[in-house]
Amino acid sequence: MEYTSLRQISRDNDNSKVKVRVLRMWDAINIANNHDLLSLDMILVDEEGTLIHASIRKNLAQIYRPQLNEGSIYTITNFLVEENKGNYRPVYNKFKILFNSTTLISKFSGFDHSIPQYQFEFVDYGTIASRCYDTTYLTDVIGILDYIGAIEEIRTRGRPTKLRNIQLLLEE
Repeated sequence: MEYTSLRQISRDNDNSKVKVRVLRMWDAINIANNHDLLSLDMILVDEEGTLIHASIRKNLAQIYRPQLNEGSIYTITNFLVEENKGNYRPVYNKFKILFNSTTLISKFSGFDHSIPQYQFEFVDYGTIASRCYDTTYLTDVIGILDYIGAIEEIRTRGRPTKLRNIQLLLEE
């Protein structure tokens, strides 16, 4: 079976087999409810450099977590593809991969330099400015950290939360 590129996956094709590197992996937590685990999330990249967000719901996270490592390459089959909706999307892709109880992952042994070890979605200053109060996407930036403010406690939606202002110097 040939590999499907991340650009080619869709909700209609349920027999895809992808070969990807796990770039980043983190726990998505519910900060409003005792920091309960919501899901185990990842950013995956394929040999074309296409990025996609993948998520494993909390009831399956402990099954798959021991099998996954940042930086490693895997083949993944039997996953669901859903529309990428909601706020704080880590990559710009209309789809998202969702692991389910029948998802199979196999670690690729050996070297494969065709899949990037790092991948970013840098944007220009105009895009950063337009996303200032838009929580749809997270944004990768390169700049010089010029100022780090003190941690302040503010109230958001009636609850205390911490805020720290930072200032970046960008090329623009």
